[in-house]
Amino acid sequence: MSPSTVPPRPPVRVLTLSREYGAGGSELGLRLAEVLGWPLLDQDLARRIADHLHATQADVAALDERVPTWRERLAQVFSVVPSDAPILPDPSLRTPNPDDLVAVSQVVLHDAVARPPLIVVGHGANILFRDRPDLLRVRVSAPFDGRVQRVAARTGATL
Repeated sequence: MSPSTVPPRPPVRVLTLSREYGAGGSELGLRLAEVLGWPLLDQDLARRIADHLHATQADVAALDERVPTWRERLAQVFSVVPSDAPILPDPSLRTPNPDDLVAVSQVVLHDAVARPPLIVVGHGANILFRDRPDLLRVRVSAPFDGRVQRVAARTGATL
């Protein structure tokens, strides 16, 4: 195809930011949202997922973008309480199953992206929406020392 026959690309309506830990992807997302006037989906995703799962936001945030260890999965399997137990746990306070968390994350992300424009930080959105013609995927990286400094400043750790 010659350049004159290439169909025009639709305008960017969804921007995803994947990032290295400590590279400043969330900060960049906030700045882009301010400059572009677009909604940002980053930290609010945990609340939306918690609402869908009837879980606490803290439980969802603890698992957010983190794969549970083999021990954590094993402990979850063995935490099943028999129906004849004298005290049953409150089912409304259960910790979300990581597989349910992934499925609900996708539902929440698809719901949010149905109303562009939108900026999404992390959460696999760059892969989930890879076939959208109006998507711009950005990878945020930074030198190791800069990432260490940023994380130390955020967490109050000393170097």
